[in-house]
Amino acid sequence: MFPGRLKKDALEAGNPLATYAAMIDLESQYRQSKIFAGIYSEIRFNFEEFLGLPLAGVQAMSLPALHRKTPSMETPIPVSYEPESALKVIEREAGKTRLVVFGEEHHLPQTRSLYESLLRVLWRQGYHYLAAEAFTDEVMRTDFKYPDYQSGYYLLDPVFASAVRVAKSTGYKLVAYDTTERGSGVDASFRDRTQAENIKARTFDRDPQAKVFIIAGRGHASEETAQDVSFAELAIWPVVGANEYRRFIMNGMRIFAALLATALSSWVCPNAYFSFWPSSNPTSIRVCTNRRI
Repeated sequence: MFPGRLKKDALEAGNPLATYAAMIDLESQYRQSKIFAGIYSEIRFNFEEFLGLPLAGVQAMSLPALHRKTPSMETPIPVSYEPESALKVIEREAGKTRLVVFGEEHHLPQTRSLYESLLRVLWRQGYHYLAAEAFTDEVMRTDFKYPDYQSGYYLLDPVFASAVRVAKSTGYKLVAYDTTERGSGVDASFRDRTQAENIKARTFDRDPQAKVFIIAGRGHASEETAQDVSFAELAIWPVVGANEYRRFIMNGMRIFAALLATALSSWVCPNAYFSFWPSSNPTSIRVCTNRRI
């Protein structure tokens, strides 16, 4: 059995500790399994993140399976650049467009520490749709009130779940857009294309003047790691226009460095500072901490 589904009834009743304990009891078997040996450590670290162990995500990011397979195209931050408040910069730039994409690091709950403040800032800018890769279709039900253990795997993270509560109470329309289908092996952009089509159908097609805040895994938001083309380029640029589009890519490990240096103990960093500079694509903006790792 997939380790994250152990003690399923207890998990869905709100007790991830039961799943984690069962996982630890069976650890030796999982590590010897031909099917699960390669993913067991990642799932274990996931649950440690969900249970609040602050460095579990760092351990997950050190796993061989998550190591970069190609050289990074990222360039050093120019020494002449001045740090600016992330929230203030995003608020300023969000006013120029109708789409903000936040590329999160799934394994680092600390990178979600800006979500609650960011949701309030964007709401004032007219952003009333929150679309997230992590959501299941349950969040779009009319009777949905708050996230539970069936709302999405990464919503097991209390930091993420708290932000969704804020979004719901603020008035955001929640949009699930991921797909469980993966297409053929030769169609590398199938998932990104399907995600983009779902976002377009569930927001812009229904509300042509919509402003949408998207939370995606950094691999989907990043131009550097996208398969063929990014999901925004596939189906969202034609709607809002490439010149209006602004992409905010928060690199998880860099953000974690900033949080560790400022407010890791509380996981809240409202005054985190990041430097913005143009990437090779003139229609995009990258976001990184001004602190070097």
